[in-house]
Amino acid sequence: MSDVSKFEVRKARIKIDLLNEVLKGLENSKFDDININKICADSGISKVTYFKYFPNKGDILLYFMSIWNYRIEIETIQRSLSGVKAIQHAFMSITRIDNHMKIMTGLIGFISGIKEKPNQYTLSRLEKKALFPDIDEQLYQADGKPLDIFFAHHLNTAVQDGDLDGNVNIEEYVVRLLTVFYGTPFTLFSLTKTELDKYYSCQLKSILPC
Repeated sequence: MSDVSKFEVRKARIKIDLLNEVLKGLENSKFDDININKICADSGISKVTYFKYFPNKGDILLYFMSIWNYRIEIETIQRSLSGVKAIQHAFMSITRIDNHMKIMTGLIGFISGIKEKPNQYTLSRLEKKALFPDIDEQLYQADGKPLDIFFAHHLNTAVQDGDLDGNVNIEEYVVRLLTVFYGTPFTLFSLTKTELDKYYSCQLKSILPC
């Protein structure tokens, strides 16, 4: 193995280990209360290294979302889901993740507090293999579309399948879906409610032919 490939393997492992420590921390704390010094100490990784890969504390949640984007991409392929069913699957998928409300509210809080476009993380093949070692080799070629592109793709498929009117404004529908995806957890948090799956389903019924 070359020095470059060794570096890439180590880089992938470090990012995943840091994320796992953050997700573990969410079991007992809100994201804002998680101490990066403790995360780094528990994972045996320096604070300098953390901020090398995640320039802002909250960037690690953007990395989590990149992994989740890839997860729903491969799951829709594995389950032959497309159109409306793929969109529904994406919404329900996030609700099945441990501490999903803390992840979503932490992500929303972070994004709302920055002044520039959030960082985008692209998973390397090594990261995909480390995270999903048991999937079909061909699925490592999937790109894990950002959520707006994922929604647009499957809305267009829904139009082609006749499940949505051909005159719908896809861009407007994407905005509506993103508003539900990010706005619902924030609203439920402010109301001290936690049934995200229930309220996602309710909101989707007003947008899609469920």
